[in-house]
Amino acid sequence: MARRNREAPFEVIWEGKYDGKCRRRRPVPQQPVRLRSVERTGGPSPNRLVLGDNLGAGSALLGELRGKVRLIYIDPPFNLGRDFQARIEVDGYATRDIPAYSDTWGPGEESFAHMLWQRLILAREMLTSDGSIFVHCNDHTSPMIRGLLDDVFGPKRFLNEIIWHYTGGGRSRNVFSNKHDTIFWYAKGPRNIFRIDAIREPYKPTSGYAKSGIVSRAGKRYVPHPDGTPADDVWDIPMVNPMAGERTCYPTQKPLRLLERIIAVASNEGDVVVDLFAGSGTTAIAAEKLRRNWVVFERSLLGVSIARHRLLVEGARFALMHDASLLRSSPKALANIEQQNDTIALRDFSMSPEPLKRTGNARSASLVSNWGIGLRGSEGELTLSSWAPDNQQLIFKTHQKHQSFVRIVIYDVFGRRWEQTAKKQGNFMVFESTVFATV
Repeated sequence: MARRNREAPFEVIWEGKYDGKCRRRRPVPQQPVRLRSVERTGGPSPNRLVLGDNLGAGSALLGELRGKVRLIYIDPPFNLGRDFQARIEVDGYATRDIPAYSDTWGPGEESFAHMLWQRLILAREMLTSDGSIFVHCNDHTSPMIRGLLDDVFGPKRFLNEIIWHYTGGGRSRNVFSNKHDTIFWYAKGPRNIFRIDAIREPYKPTSGYAKSGIVSRAGKRYVPHPDGTPADDVWDIPMVNPMAGERTCYPTQKPLRLLERIIAVASNEGDVVVDLFAGSGTTAIAAEKLRRNWVVFERSLLGVSIARHRLLVEGARFALMHDASLLRSSPKALANIEQQNDTIALRDFSMSPEPLKRTGNARSASLVSNWGIGLRGSEGELTLSSWAPDNQQLIFKTHQKHQSFVRIVIYDVFGRRWEQTAKKQGNFMVFESTVFATV
């Protein structure tokens, strides 16, 4: 439903936006949640990976982020009314689909609209005066989202409707195949960052510029730019194919190249980039590569675990923060750890009951996604000093040998986290079979 207002020719209306006296409700975010920093990697850094609902967790950090964020990218659910699954495949075990995230809402589209409206207002509060927001959507949600963006930022702050064109997948026999997503770009204020030279594209072989430039009718000569032609509002970027190195098991993963282009054009090195629906962490990876600071939010335990793993591989410095109310208990696990001089090895890791059915000569340690070792501080935060993918060996650093708070942390392929204190005997740390409890 729409009606006229003072700033825009039409306004999106839904149940709950106005009270019984036709007064617009103030979209006060829910009470901020209490976030706990559970892990830090690579030393001090403003970068944060946050497990929590973006409205509550974002409100908890709003005092720090208000007016400080140069760029926000969000890829919210598309209001498709179904849950998305991630396929877990481990050698020796049966394949299993597990919940990744939910895209189901209340009756009608009002609940989806209200959810997104609140988060767009939160995003506006975070942005600098020359900051901007990119909102990713499909053909189903784009009309509503355009109206919501006009409502929150104003129609005069609209910058571009970007078409992300891709190929792959099936073809329709009844209508044109849908091979694009829409990305709306809005500014907070009258000015915004636009670094078009950062995303130029090579000239097409048929372009006159690609050879020696062109000459206008007036005789003016235009020489080719060494970095190519400016990008327009249609972006041909392939989807993440199943064999790509950046591919994870997380559904609806967006290509790194897409996020690198958005971040490069609308921010500068050292700026803060935020993603309220981080998924598998592609925005954080792109920001890290382009030397931006970042804060990303995700409520999926699996998504946060995958993002953390990718960031560790990237060598990023960041803190992992949790909204403890979202954590669920996991089965106790038994780890068989072997120590030889300055290395420790995870020989086995088992859970009862096992989450996957064995189909062959399976090793329980294959269920480990990554594991690490570090020191726990007085505030309960683990400073991770060494980590390894799968069940590979770790280097046990000399300075850790006389510490009382050496901890081992293990993540499984489902995103669950275990942590346990190593035993100390005299001046030495002893690693052995031990029961790990969920943290």
